[in-house]
Amino acid sequence: MAQVSTAIETELSRISSHSHLSVCLESCSASQTILDTPDGSCVSVSVYSGERTKRGVATAIAMIGKAFPGWSEEQGDVLRDRFAENGFSDNRMIDSVKHVIDTYEGYGRIPNIANFISFDRKVKLYTYRQMDDCVRSGEASENDFSIAIIDRVSGCRSAEQEKSGPFWIMKVEARRMKIRTIECKPSTGWPD
Repeated sequence: MAQVSTAIETELSRISSHSHLSVCLESCSASQTILDTPDGSCVSVSVYSGERTKRGVATAIAMIGKAFPGWSEEQGDVLRDRFAENGFSDNRMIDSVKHVIDTYEGYGRIPNIANFISFDRKVKLYTYRQMDDCVRSGEASENDFSIAIIDRVSGCRSAEQEKSGPFWIMKVEARRMKIRTIECKPSTGWPD
């Protein structure tokens, strides 16, 4: 553990001494993004939001250096930039590194940037119409859904989704992914 702490401190001093590395690392917020299929049939949201900090970036890069000794400083610089460009929060960065460490099968080789950047956890959201279709078809009951509270949402919603009101989420998914919800009567579509 002391070696990881030393590596984090080394990485923090490296970031601080190179002004080009600290672009958008002071205290940037990463927002949850709604992802939509072209036909609007499936909407999902990343469960990650929060800040990206110098300490978070340094921790992620230090973990990579420990797990993959062949990882170069230049690769770390590129990954830092890609984390910033892709709106990663500290939690998503650390989870992506842990995921690659746990699942990478390139024994003797180092992972590439895409192995880290492609990581995300998403949950499916439903419009009222989609939720109602699930209930009518017997896939779920009205009591299986709640209205999802999504903070700082960016991205685009189709015109139909904008008219449809809030997004609905399966309660089991909301609990699993720690997404806040409002309990409501699905038949009315509005909170109690």
